Amino acid sequence: MTKKFIKVFTFLILSTSISIAADTSVQLKDYEGFQNNWEQLTVRFREDSGEMRFVWGNKKAMQGLESGKGAYEKGSVFSKISFKTQDDPAFTSSKVPSGTRRVQLMIRDEDLYAGTDGWGYFLFDSMGKPVKTDENACAACHRVVPDRGFVFSQKVELANIFSKQASSLPLAIPESKVVFENTGSKSLPTNFIKYLPPISRSQKLRRLMQPWFKTAFEGTADEIRPLLTKEATRSSQAAFFLSPDQKVLSF
Repeated sequence: MTKKFIKVFTFLILSTSISIAADTSVQLKDYEGFQNNWEQLTVRFREDSGEMRFVWGNKKAMQGLESGKGAYEKGSVFSKISFKTQDDPAFTSSKVPSGTRRVQLMIRDEDLYAGTDGWGYFLFDSMGKPVKTDENACAACHRVVPDRGFVFSQKVELANIFSKQASSLPLAIPESKVVFENTGSKSLPTNFIKYLPPISRSQKLRRLMQPWFKTAFEGTADEIRPLLTKEATRSSQAAFFLSPDQKVLSF
């Protein structure tokens, strides 16, 4: 593998049905009207699902975000509406929202949600009905950004021709906290080795070792891809992340 050619794979090793009851302790109706009453802080497009995601924050959430310290008071709430997208027939090179897929809430309470870093994660379908979800998997994904207080969204800086442009976000995890170790292809699940380039099967590999990823899902693999790409470029070796339960691998 050379610095001129790097392949990046995200691979779900095992798909399982998780029997987790929908958490009904929080109802979406308790936050009715957030899209009109809260500040909208950013819009994200998720390539893997083709979703356009609009994100809002209540007053406490925005205060914590704008402090830049990654510290959020109890009662801070972020909300997100995910839309399907479609082509605009009058402007086919653009995508437009075309119907709600889901609504998500991220609620700060260090006592209630101590096991997931003080944040509660709640998912609702397009009709506002609670949907079962694995909060531990949500928390594992958000642990990619500990220095942001486990919050991915950042307030968009609106471009102004009379001021400098917004700088791009740095890697989520500070490099001083990123740990890789040398290993071989035998440390990978056998059903994945066949996907490796032949040269990588005989070489040493660089494995991302991060203790907070006790559980993971497909989104986790996507979020840490920049770390793997940077390490592969630096070391000229294949770099990968494998979740402890061996269900998710990013290479």
